[in-house]
Amino acid sequence: MHSDLSWLLSQPFAAATPDGAVRMPFATAQLVAVQAYRLRAVACDTPLLIILLEGTKLGRLGEERHEAGVGQFMLVHRALQFDVENLPAPSGLYRALAVAFPWRVIALARSMLAEHAGTEPVQDASVSVGALAAVQAPLRAYLEADPADAMMVDHLALGLLLALARAGHHAFRLAQDPSVAARVRQMIAAAPAQDWKAAHVEQALQFSSATLRRRLQDEGTSFRAVLLEARLHAGLTLLQTTGRSVKAVAGACGYSSVPSFSTAFIERFGVPPSAVGRLSD
Repeated sequence: MHSDLSWLLSQPFAAATPDGAVRMPFATAQLVAVQAYRLRAVACDTPLLIILLEGTKLGRLGEERHEAGVGQFMLVHRALQFDVENLPAPSGLYRALAVAFPWRVIALARSMLAEHAGTEPVQDASVSVGALAAVQAPLRAYLEADPADAMMVDHLALGLLLALARAGHHAFRLAQDPSVAARVRQMIAAAPAQDWKAAHVEQALQFSSATLRRRLQDEGTSFRAVLLEARLHAGLTLLQTTGRSVKAVAGACGYSSVPSFSTAFIERFGVPPSAVGRLSD
């Protein structure tokens, strides 16, 4: 373990309260597990930086296998779905921080790198693993930002992305902008318990009913399928980042029945929600 990373590795990063409040930049969350589990086809709709505090994370994408432990990070460069396995340390605890980079910040980083990095070739990659020591200064600045100052959070997130690029992790420059399905998922994830109708999304995106339906069909999905995906991923996030019970999480994601939520969760991720949460129901 590097002594210059002790400030991060020793931080308790108090978990989100039951109402979901977290005293960290708004795009950051702490993931905690008390038992090992594997999730099937977890969707990342934005480039994502995962920082290991305790335990080990495994990521599988097709034939690719990536592993990160304490003192390392795993960077997801583009929107994708991959299998994830979270393994607690001998202490019995798994902890990681997840930093989601907004697409507006990705666009700024692309522009700056195109201007200053010249024609240096960018090797494509979906996932990469690196040493935290390479980005410790901008990471610390970002994590210590005032969450209420959205402009400064974006500024420091940009600095973190540029530091990752300088360390050789710059394949996010090749990431495509979010799909319509991803935009809809992100919209629903902000209020998963809402009684969402296609009309709400059409109004927000300024699409006609036919346009929304056609765009989603072109991406191989439908509004109903995206709604289900968004609610289940919102449930997954709540289970990983809060101390809420499965019953509370089901209600927060628009499910009136715990069995219905549990069945859908198992079908989607391959494990019961009780295996993921910090509490057992």
